[in-house]
Amino acid sequence: MLRPTTSWKRIRSLSLVSLCSALLTAGTQAAAESSDPCLDATGGPAEALIRVCSDQIAALTFDRDSGLPVTGALASAHSNRALGHQADGDYEGALADFDTALALLPNSAAILLNRGNLRLQQGDPTGALADYARVQEVSPSLAEAALRNSVLAYRALGRPLEAEALAAQLKARAAGALNNDPASPELAPVDSPPG
Repeated sequence: MLRPTTSWKRIRSLSLVSLCSALLTAGTQAAAESSDPCLDATGGPAEALIRVCSDQIAALTFDRDSGLPVTGALASAHSNRALGHQADGDYEGALADFDTALALLPNSAAILLNRGNLRLQQGDPTGALADYARVQEVSPSLAEAALRNSVLAYRALGRPLEAEALAAQLKARAAGALNNDPASPELAPVDSPPG
């Protein structure tokens, strides 16, 4: 098991922030109109989050009125429970829940970003890069977070040249944005690693 470092703590906080913002748009209309106990539990202990999300998953499999699967809310519950498993050190449980959430919502950039962060934390930088590349495809708003985390993945792979080139692009882009420079360089997407 890897010991969390400052970088991992940063990734974990980025995961929760990106997930919470995406959950606002990922749920169904019914989920948006009602309180989400699983999302409400994200600030508490990991065990409570896992329990509340497990209860919600059991209750959300199908909409009582329509009989249709409640995809967005169910994916959110699995994703939130995955964060609880990750915080609790149960990385296999976290990966299983992220995989289930992505089976329900395959284009959820927040869930892809979180799974990539978990993969990076578990020592699978190649898998993380694949998730980060997919984030860039589906969400321009989370692309920069995926690129920043890709720097860490390239470093973990022992590929410092790619890591530094990407870091330089991010730095140049940030400098251009601070100066309101319309000619600031566009970020080059990270290719999925061969494999």
